[in-house]
Order: sequence, then C-alpha cells, then structure tokens
Amino acid sequence: MVDQKPLVVIVDEEARRNLTSLSFRWFYGSRERNNGTYVLETPLGERVEITGTLVENPRVNVHSAEFFYLETTPACQLNCAHCGVKGDALKTKGDVTREDVPYLTEDFARALQKDLLDYPYVGMSRALFFGGGEPFISPSKFAQLQNILTPLPKTVRIVTTNGLPLPLDKDAFAQFMEAVGTPQIMLSYSDAHRHEYERMAANNLYPGYVPAVEPEHALDEKAAILQRHCKELGYSFTINQVERQVEPVSSDLREWILRSAKSEPKIIHTTIDGRRDPCSQGEELAVRSNGRVYPHCYHIFNGQYYIGRMGLLLKGGNKHERKLFVYVRVSN
Repeated sequence: MVDQKPLVVIVDEEARRNLTSLSFRWFYGSRERNNGTYVLETPLGERVEITGTLVENPRVNVHSAEFFYLETTPACQLNCAHCGVKGDALKTKGDVTREDVPYLTEDFARALQKDLLDYPYVGMSRALFFGGGEPFISPSKFAQLQNILTPLPKTVRIVTTNGLPLPLDKDAFAQFMEAVGTPQIMLSYSDAHRHEYERMAANNLYPGYVPAVEPEHALDEKAAILQRHCKELGYSFTINQVERQVEPVSSDLREWILRSAKSEPKIIHTTIDGRRDPCSQGEELAVRSNGRVYPHCYHIFNGQYYIGRMGLLLKGGNKHERKLFVYVRVSN
C-alpha cells in the first residue's frame, strides 16, 4: 500500500520564503519551481489538496539525522496555556487514556520508517522525539508506532509526555512501559503543567495517576515517583522544565542544536514566548500530525517558519501524468 503512496513534501509560497530566510539546507536554493496541485494523505489519514512544488524525495533521513520531533497526535487531556497545538487539540476530559483519538496512521509510519531506515552518517546518532498533544493518550496506537519505528538504526526514542497516563504503582508502570515499547521518558514540566496537576489533585481526579498529596506538590511528587521507578527499572528519565526567560535565540539554529547536543542534563530547560535558553532537545526537523513541517519543535508551538507539507502522495505526482513543455526561442 505504501509503495503506491510515496512520502513527499509540497513546498508552497510561504514555505519557500521561510526556507530562504532560514538558509535551511533543504530545497531553499533550488531553481525548480513547477507549481501544481497535489492530493496528499496527511499523517492522520486525512486527504488535503495543496498547491506548490513537489519534492518527490524529501530525504527525511538526512534532514532528521540529528534530531527529529514527530507529533504523534493533537489530542491531550490537559489544557496548558503555553501549548501551541491547543487550537487543534481534542481535549479528552475525564479520561487518562483513550483509543478514539486521531493518531498517526500505520501507512504514514511505514513510509517514514522506509525513508529513515538508511541512516546517512557514521559516528552520529538520532534523537527521535515522540510529541503531541500527549503521545501516551492512546497506548495501543503508540505501541503500534513504536513497533514500526523501533528497528531504526542509531536512533534513541524519547517520549515528551505530561506524565498523566503513567501509573503511580511500580508494577503497573513497568507493565505500561513494556506494553508501549520501553522508550525513554521526558516529562514536560511548566507552571501550566503544575497548575493542571494541582487542579486534578484538588478534585481527587485520576487516583492511581495523580499523587494524593497537597495539590500544589502533585506534579513534583509525580516526577519524583517516575524518576524512582525509572531508576529502579533501568529506564531513562529526563525532566524538560519549561520556563519564561529572556535569553535571545541565535539566528543560526544549527549552532544551537549542535552546541546543546554535546550534553544531556537530567533537567533540560526550555523557554517560550519567542526566546529560549538553548533548547537541548533542539530538533533539526519537526513534523506536526497534520503534516506541516518545521525546522524545530519550538516552531511547531509558536507556528513560525513553516517549511512544507509532508504526506503520502495520492494524486498529481506521477511523472507520466505531467505535461512536457518545449520552449522555442523565436528570433527576428
């Protein structure tokens, strides 16, 4: 099925301007500009019609060779103020996990795996971040995605999670982790997350998932419990602490990416509101679940520097369907 639906990217006018301004090393210098109308199947399985220039071989394996942020779903149980996907997110009030949420399709995952399987560099490795929304909101769908992408070489799999679906009980936590494929855990921690946990603890919501402590300490206690479980069970655990700071962002994203990639502290500090203290999960490529592509996960949440639309090609891209144009110079 995937062979009939190749993984492609459409670069429209907005994307082309951003590729040029960022000097991003993907397509921005190309003279090719054969705008057409194409039908794509998005990573969520929806059909969309897009006008732009077709990149038949987007070489995702090259452009995500260091860091790749993949938004698995727009669905989430929380309503964090700083979340840039909140306008699209399906809020799932009353449930820790749900299966009836939009999620990356198996076809898209297999096409992506096919592209990423050939790792291009020697002596390097990729950090693949599963993001959202909340990646664990559908454990069975996440497990299916993990099963498809686990064979990727030189790739560390990390889930950026709000932590809510992870059980407090150690045995239940171990069973959950085994069921979803034992990725590394990166717990998102911000004032917004803390307030959400405080609300849930104050209302005695989700026993077994939200600690029964003073509400203002619920997220801190959850983090401590998860860290203890991961240490005892041999899983990697990191806290991504989102703060409001004023450190300016370098105009050279790759400089920040490479500098921050040299170390992986237990607590990674990320800032919002247009500035960051270098984002240590600094992805070189980030893809939303609706197919919109950005150079960095940071830009997914603030909607900046869109560089193309990724999906499975359904119509309009076969070479035999294209017209042959012959240019004739007429002289006097």
